[in-house]
Amino acid sequence: MSRRKLGIGALGIALALPLALHAPTTTGTKVNAKLKTGTTMQLTGTIDGIPITVTCKSFTASGTAPATGAINVTLPEPPKMSSCTDSFNGTDTIVTNQTNGKWTLKEVTSGTTKKLDLTMPKAGATFSSSLVSGCDVTASPSASTIIAGAFKPGTKKDSGTDTVTNAPVPVSGSGCTATSSTISATVVLTPVAS
Repeated sequence: MSRRKLGIGALGIALALPLALHAPTTTGTKVNAKLKTGTTMQLTGTIDGIPITVTCKSFTASGTAPATGAINVTLPEPPKMSSCTDSFNGTDTIVTNQTNGKWTLKEVTSGTTKKLDLTMPKAGATFSSSLVSGCDVTASPSASTIIAGAFKPGTKKDSGTDTVTNAPVPVSGSGCTATSSTISATVVLTPVAS
């Protein structure tokens, strides 16, 4: 069967995820980012009025966080998601890109609350399903999208955890109707020995 593409801001997805971090300086902490053990990334939306859920078992990214201070970085490359299936029993391939700009990540503190804002550039992600054809759907079709997650700073063994819960991501369809989607994931940052 041919593939159907659905944009996912994920994605960000995804997703204000503490993805691979890249600081403008060469000094900092090397980190890897991946889904929390035992969890998956969930992307939900509708195509032609039919609900669809995409579940990904793998999310990875890596880079360099600032040596000190709040996170405010440009990701060197988009996050990668794999081992994805959907509620139509299809196998999905998610493709992120930086064609219209880089993905960025910014830590925001309000009182004692911390969050991470992941900004996905315009048209920053698509996905294709092995079971659906004739539909192209793009995430953030008109402008960049901020995906916010609750950030819990970590310890020396765990650089922190970011939890995104039903963060909205605008989508548009070509050859089909797609008007909304959300993303949920828990991502853990782990320091890499230098």
